[in-house]
Amino acid sequence: MDPCHFSQDAIAENPVQERQRQGYLREKKRNVDLYHKNLKSGTSFVTHKPIELFIESANSCNLRCIMCRLSYTTSPIDAPFVPLELIDKMKKFYPGLIEAHLHGFGEPLLNKKLTDMIKLMRQNGGSMIFDFFTNVMPMNRKISRSIVDAGVDRVTFSIDGSTKETYEAIHRGARWERLLHNLATLNRIKKERGSLYPKLEINLIAMNMNFHEFPGLVKLAADHHIEKIDVKTLVVSDNFPDEIKRQRRIYNPEMDDATIIESQRIAQQHGIEIFFGHYYASKPPSRDAERISGSDLSCDLQRTTTTDPVNGNHSRCFQPWKTFYVKTNGEVKPCCFSTMVMGNLHESTPEEIWNGDEYRKLRDSISRGVYPEGCRQCVAFNLRPKIDDTDHWLREIIQKYKALRQKKYPDHVADQSLKVVAHRRQSFSRSDETADALYRKAQALIKEDKLNDATQLMNAIISSCGDKPLWHNDLGCLYYALGNMQSARAHFEKAIQLDPSFTTALKNLADFYGAIDGRKDDAIKLYRRVLDQKPEDSETMAMIGQLCAHTGCTSGINFPLTKELIRKLLARGVSTQLVPGATLPMDVVFEPPCSLKRMNVSHSLYLGAFSYGVSGFYFGCRIGRYCSFGEQVQIGRRPYPMHYVSTSPFFYKDFKEVLDQALPDDIELNPIEDFHRDTPPTTAKVTEIGNDVWIGHGAFILPGVKIGDGAAVGAMSVVTKDVPPYAVVAGVPAGVVKYRFPEDQIRALLQSRWWEFAPWSLKGAPVDDVNEFLGFIERLRAKGIEIYAPDKIVLSELILQEFGSR
Repeated sequence: MDPCHFSQDAIAENPVQERQRQGYLREKKRNVDLYHKNLKSGTSFVTHKPIELFIESANSCNLRCIMCRLSYTTSPIDAPFVPLELIDKMKKFYPGLIEAHLHGFGEPLLNKKLTDMIKLMRQNGGSMIFDFFTNVMPMNRKISRSIVDAGVDRVTFSIDGSTKETYEAIHRGARWERLLHNLATLNRIKKERGSLYPKLEINLIAMNMNFHEFPGLVKLAADHHIEKIDVKTLVVSDNFPDEIKRQRRIYNPEMDDATIIESQRIAQQHGIEIFFGHYYASKPPSRDAERISGSDLSCDLQRTTTTDPVNGNHSRCFQPWKTFYVKTNGEVKPCCFSTMVMGNLHESTPEEIWNGDEYRKLRDSISRGVYPEGCRQCVAFNLRPKIDDTDHWLREIIQKYKALRQKKYPDHVADQSLKVVAHRRQSFSRSDETADALYRKAQALIKEDKLNDATQLMNAIISSCGDKPLWHNDLGCLYYALGNMQSARAHFEKAIQLDPSFTTALKNLADFYGAIDGRKDDAIKLYRRVLDQKPEDSETMAMIGQLCAHTGCTSGINFPLTKELIRKLLARGVSTQLVPGATLPMDVVFEPPCSLKRMNVSHSLYLGAFSYGVSGFYFGCRIGRYCSFGEQVQIGRRPYPMHYVSTSPFFYKDFKEVLDQALPDDIELNPIEDFHRDTPPTTAKVTEIGNDVWIGHGAFILPGVKIGDGAAVGAMSVVTKDVPPYAVVAGVPAGVVKYRFPEDQIRALLQSRWWEFAPWSLKGAPVDDVNEFLGFIERLRAKGIEIYAPDKIVLSELILQEFGSR
């Protein structure tokens, strides 16, 4: 049967139905364009319809999981299931809708009308992305069949333990044996139906009681064809019992990295994507969030978040422009975490609510950087999405349509198939006169869509003429198009083995890793190898941007600068002497104006306004305003593992990474697997440098050090410990030589926070007299002169804006 699972959406012979389907696609594109326009302008009255719809299909649950707020609520459930009439009432939204999440704070599979909801929405809006979360317990054979037949794109399982004891302790009321049985049943139905869908994922909540079981959970996922695991931190409310609050786990590299590395190793072996991005971002609730006033719309984002500029950003939340969340009782919220009610569908039309007073007031407030009381939990726990994946899912829907038109390949590989075919056509060429005639015949067979015959012919060419990278690449493309993924991968890898610099094969294997194997980190590494040879390859840059946009992960990814990116940075107030091809980590935040000059940056960086560095190495730094760094400054270089038997990187890094050359062909070495360790070689620590800091030529600053405001570091010094504010340090190791000012003046300067003002606001300041300068600052504040608060430039957002939408 047709491997595409959208059987109910098969292209009809009726041209009227086909035109309607095309019309839905055009409306979705138009709606997304309007959404981007409205979001960028920050307008409160929007001309687009919702992009993302949450439908709380059920508000009741068969379990009482320890991390779920439903387990601790005492409020009566007034509407256990969302009525179909509310689904029908929103039908004007569906033509422009991209994503439909059929879950909220209940178990969706308890709603017997779940697939009827999908059918109604698709009839009124064409293709869209359908998904839901489930605890798996209600999933019998009948329900599994209905999920597959309904064309659900993704099902996410709530599984938080790899042993019966832990799983049942967390998911109270669940049975381990039933979980395994139901997972096997769903996979069996998918196989019977010849469907790749729904894609299966796990939502994993990191807690003290289950963290040690993460490697076992990856193995469980592999056994049940689960392709992705998303690790998140536990979010607790005031009414949670103290013993549950104590289960909240915050990312600690020293305690967690060994388990994370082992989980990632097993995941890579099985082609599973495991995403720790949300867990890495976990932190204790912001103390500043407690300052949120009880009155509505009174919380200033800059004062109520403790977002780490090294690993996050301060861009505004886009949910009120994108999302429409419908509860079972008809109440509408702006997102899944908010407690604010925008209206009720039993009392108003969806259109009236979408552009009603509450939505408009919220959008206007967030545009001004002011967040309401209803955003408290999201602000406190840093929960809001950082990457807008709208364009990614629109492309996914377009590829659904193309797959239906072609009726040949599964829709999830359609986009990548087209790209691989493009690479294939570029790579077919004459290798020698003997094979030329066979090549021509193979190309003719491909044009006639006789892929099986072409595959046989390419095998014959390799058998008769020997191994050549080009031939293995072409054969890999053919196997890919025929759905023989194992053979496709083998021939792409063979082509690269024969010629490690063969960029076409590198692209094809990277496409394969990203689309089929879920090995997105490996895909990005291969794309980087392409960029090493072709720094201005815009297609490859676009693929890196798309992968980052899809995963929402930019941590640890270095991106090559292009002329266009350098131009855009300069236009926004960030100057650099770096040339195209040089790289910057995507976790970089600039506060303009500032200058990189020739700085070599790794891991992450926050560079404050009016600061610059001439040259040197900067790893994981947070640098304040008015900082001046000399040449060849070294900040944050990680130490070698002194607690290992050997400090040599051969025991934890790839051979080629160490010596810039490959191992001999007859030798295999994988440091991650071939050497046993319970601890990581080193951990990343953020180095914090305050405001108005001067660091002299060749200074070496150890990772994790904090340098206070106004401090100065002498040339060639080695700073091994924190430096007090306004201290002058020098030597090896650096020690305090003196303080720049008396203690009372230092205290006054710190309290003045004069660096909050731009230089042009300080005109006329007596800079050589501390006391008079402090009086000048007091008068500035008394006059109400605004502090300098520019829009921050988040490099990952700039890159994803440039390449993620291509």
